[in-house]
Amino acid sequence: MKFLLYNMYKLEMDKIDFIVVDTLEFSKNYIKDNDNKKLKSYSLENLKELFNLDVYQSHDALDDSYACVAIFEICKSNSIEKVKNLIPKLEYLQKLKGRHTKSITKLIYAINNLVVLKSSKI
Repeated sequence: MKFLLYNMYKLEMDKIDFIVVDTLEFSKNYIKDNDNKKLKSYSLENLKELFNLDVYQSHDALDDSYACVAIFEICKSNSIEKVKNLIPKLEYLQKLKGRHTKSITKLIYAINNLVVLKSSKI
């Protein structure tokens, strides 16, 4: 990012506020091996191999960025699944009829809508 911002400054271009997603950190949170353990390495090479993304040539800036986008999409799908897995626990809390029942009901509704939105975009 610093490289881009520095060169934009040097070329007297207007500053752009970039949204940055670190796919390395993101993948560490959402990608596990078959035994649900962290991978030994989260390098781009290993992740490309894991997800059969060999169509992207390594050490090519454009291909590496496409591979990162593909990995981001995989992580995003996994995060939706993790959130969806919370629903049974929330439904149990909802049955306890505590003072937060309304909030839990709204949260379940929001999660269900999030899952529907995700699946409709595929």
